[in-house]
Amino acid sequence: MWSNLDNVLSMYNYLITPHSISYLFPTSLTVTTVVLPIGFMLLYQYCTNKGKNFYLYAIVLSAGFGYGLASIFIALDMLILHGGMKLTYIFLLDVAISYLAFWLTKLFWWLKNHGPKKTG
Repeated sequence: MWSNLDNVLSMYNYLITPHSISYLFPTSLTVTTVVLPIGFMLLYQYCTNKGKNFYLYAIVLSAGFGYGLASIFIALDMLILHGGMKLTYIFLLDVAISYLAFWLTKLFWWLKNHGPKKTG
């Protein structure tokens, strides 16, 4: 989901990553497509195993990514914001996508446990 959102924001010039990691990697391989999903998967595992509130921790991690990491990348000229895009919007998008992924995960778990039973 982050990769698709990154592509849409880049296509409409709201979020530009002028430098790629290496010429060996595809151009769509950005921090958004690597760090964010891994960070939130680790957060999901931590919250599930420790009985913590995923919603609260996702807000904290989104703030870290949206305000902290994005600010560092802007300062290093690795991220350019255009068209009124602000760090707050990045934070809110991170929260929204992490919640959507969490709800879809819960839906798939529910379907697995309550779906049709195999016989025979």
